[in-house]
Amino acid sequence: MNIEIIGITSLVKDLKIGREAEAISASYARCSRSREDLSEIRKNALNDVEKTRDSNKKIVFEMGHSSIAEHVVLNIDINQISRLAIEHLEHHRLASFTEKSQRYQKIDQNGFIPSEMLQTFEREKRFHHINKYSKAIYQELNEKLPSLKPSLGDPSREDARYALLMSTPSQLGMSVNARTLELMIKRLRSIDLAETQLLSRQLESKAKHLIPSLIRYTDPLPRTSPLLPSNYGKKSSVEKVKLLNFTENADQIIAAGLLSEFYGTPYYPDKLPYLTAEEIIISQLRQLSPHCSVPRAFELANFTFEVILSASAFAQLKRHRLATILPGPLDPDLGVEIPPSLIKANLDQVFIEYINEVNKLWKEDGPVKSSSYLLTNAHRRRVIISFNLREFYHITRLRMDKHAQWEIRNIVTEMLSLINKKAPLSTSLCGGKDKFHELKI
Repeated sequence: MNIEIIGITSLVKDLKIGREAEAISASYARCSRSREDLSEIRKNALNDVEKTRDSNKKIVFEMGHSSIAEHVVLNIDINQISRLAIEHLEHHRLASFTEKSQRYQKIDQNGFIPSEMLQTFEREKRFHHINKYSKAIYQELNEKLPSLKPSLGDPSREDARYALLMSTPSQLGMSVNARTLELMIKRLRSIDLAETQLLSRQLESKAKHLIPSLIRYTDPLPRTSPLLPSNYGKKSSVEKVKLLNFTENADQIIAAGLLSEFYGTPYYPDKLPYLTAEEIIISQLRQLSPHCSVPRAFELANFTFEVILSASAFAQLKRHRLATILPGPLDPDLGVEIPPSLIKANLDQVFIEYINEVNKLWKEDGPVKSSSYLLTNAHRRRVIISFNLREFYHITRLRMDKHAQWEIRNIVTEMLSLINKKAPLSTSLCGGKDKFHELKI
């Protein structure tokens, strides 16, 4: 056996890096049908750039082997992007994002005005008014909210951010493979926001300049809103956490899956007595450390929730992209999340007056997507989220830990309480990293 690392993330200084990246994807594509050594295939690919690019186009786009484009990963800096646009960008599963934290930094709100807000004098006036109000409230909360221990987060930052608008600018680092980037460009182009349109054009221009053979079909994806039946959802529940669907007999199903994986036995969950299932599952959980994933058999049990949460908490939830997450738009009719620290500091009435003004201007602005720029981190949205139990273990490790943001910690804790009633054995080790050794049996 011979293993060689032939590439690693590096700063792009010229187009040579792009040619090398295209050669890597082309050589890996050719290795399935060539008897030559990979290093020799890659050397040939580097020596003839045009042939390499033609090969990529044929294999990836004409023959349909799109996974070849996944061998090329780009590291992209994105600056001066709004929180609203970030929600659309970070919707994509197969990419990595690290975003400027509103929890740990004091945020400067200057420097970004959505172009839609400049279309009319009324919209511009409305935006500047609420933006000025937002800055004043954010500054007041930063000054007046009491501080906790830094290791647990600073509420003068963590809770003051609930006043920030969705137009607040940020920055992030993104690592994405070429296949996902092409899809990202298509989706961003399909969204009715000038900012996402500009983002898609810039991503396409810069990526095509570097790796032209791997970014090709970038027309917007067709996306027509489905017909909304009359009175559909008008009397819907406003429960913050509601279990919609779940796998029946999840513990026995997971136990049967474990037996099939280890011994190749037929899959008969209905023939497993509860006590036998308990012994099987506990024997596996007992071996784990805080950094271990539970076995893949836990993916056989699935749970679907409807969650109503703030934009601030959704910023945490959206990071679990292996789950199926269907976020609805921010909706003032769902109310807002008022941090408990504001109530304790007698700042809740000041905050409510601010929210009332935001809601008033939002209604005046009209039912268009860009009106969401006027809403805040405190405004709520309805989200459908579905995940398997293995992914939920990962969610609880992060979001129930003592360092987790308080709202998402409360939501995931409520999810666990509902799931635990359906799968008490399989969820016995769910919880934050800080509680792992207390939970371990």
